This record gives sequence, C-alpha cells and structure tokens, in this order.
Amino acid sequence: MINTSVLIAIAGLIIGNLLQMKYRINHLIQHCLKLSLVLFLSMELTALICSADPNNAPPEIFYRAPATQEKVRVNSVIRNHDDALRPNLFILSPDHIAYTTKTQPTIYWYQSHETTNKIEVSILNADTGTSLLDSPFELGKSRAGIHKFKLSDLNVKLKKKVKYKFTVNIVADSAPDNRSKDIYAHSLLSRIDTPAEVIAGMGAKSKVDLAKDLAENGIWYDAIEIISDLIELRPNDVSLIKIRAELFEQGDLREVALFERNK
Repeated sequence: MINTSVLIAIAGLIIGNLLQMKYRINHLIQHCLKLSLVLFLSMELTALICSADPNNAPPEIFYRAPATQEKVRVNSVIRNHDDALRPNLFILSPDHIAYTTKTQPTIYWYQSHETTNKIEVSILNADTGTSLLDSPFELGKSRAGIHKFKLSDLNVKLKKKVKYKFTVNIVADSAPDNRSKDIYAHSLLSRIDTPAEVIAGMGAKSKVDLAKDLAENGIWYDAIEIISDLIELRPNDVSLIKIRAELFEQGDLREVALFERNK
C-alpha cells in the first residue's frame, strides 16, 4: 500500500501545480485585456485624427493602375523664373498609358496660368502617326485651370486596342519655322472592353460608385469624366472635388490636385 505521507506529498504537488497554472492563466487574461485596451484606444485615436483632419482619411476612390506602367506622359513645367508667366501644362492622365471604354471619351488638361496665345489640340494614332483630325484643333484665349476636349464635338472615334497620342500645344510664336518656345504636353490612351465587374454594377449603382468601380478596374478616363460631369452640375460639392483631387494625386498630378483642393 502507498504510504499516507506519499499521498499527501503527491496531493500537495498537484495542488501546487494547479495554483501555479491558475496564476499563469490569470496573468495571461490580464495581458490579453491590456492588449485589447491598447488596440481599442489606438483605433479610437486614429478615427479621431482622421475626423479632425480630412486629409488623413483613407481615399474615397482608388485607381488601380494597369500592370504595364511604361512612363509615357510628358508635362511642360516651367522652372525658370524669367518665364514665370508661362503656364505649366499637364494632360490629366497618369504617367502611363490610360484606358477608356468609350469610342468618344472626353480628355482633360490643366494649365497653371491664363494665356492669350493660340492653343492647338491634336490626336493621332501613336503607332502610325496618322492624325484623327484634318488639322490641329485651335483654341483662343484660355483661362487657368482644368479644360476638356470632347472627341464627340469633332466626330472623332477611337478603335479598340489602338494607342492614341493626345497633345496640347500652346503656341509661343506663330511663325511656322519657330516653334522652339512652344509649351506642350502629351500622353497616351487606348480604348478597351468594359470589365465584367463594372458591367455587373452599372444598372444599380450611383454615378459616383460607378466611377469608383471604373477607377478600381484601371479605366482612368471614364472615371474622371463621370466625376468631372458631376462637378459641372454641382460645382460646390466638396465631396466630388475631394474625389477628383484624390484621383489626380494617385495619377501623380500633385500640382493639379493642390489646385483642385484650393480653388
């Protein structure tokens, strides 16, 4: 038979282990509670910061760039103080080839200063060099800010899977043999099929949500056009201006985004 003292000793060991285990469990529970409290407070602090400063909030729209991102956009940025009145010029597209699903999209550009010089707009097949216009489309005096060119106004239509080069040129000297001081910007665009994910939501979603779907599927020009059309209808709608500024930032158009936020 087992000695009584041995049984007492074993019982003591078991009780000791149980007490030690209880201590460890209580310690673990306290640690988890502290960690949960820290996470909760950090989330509350983040939300408080975002609500206090809207610029820190997550973007309302997300542009997902296509896999191929060869840089093709050319901007005209004046860095010489002697030319301070010459406008900076940007095609409002990302720095890689941008997509549309439309045969006649609207293309936008930005200039930082007003100009009284003639402006020429052209669009051509980037591979063959063939112009889609009989001659460059000419504009007169142009204010600072964002401008648009509607291909439908000239009955210009894009074919699928063709690269097109869109150019805006501010003519500095009307002499045809002296164009060295011209200010110009260009970028590439291409028409593709509408993604199935976008088609699925077309009937039920608002225009803003449709623009978000287009941007997330890499359809830059259509997303910009929807938001820009809404801004024309509701020019004081801060939420729309914020969304377009976010797109400009994601397209590496920081100067234009700053202009958008401060106008």
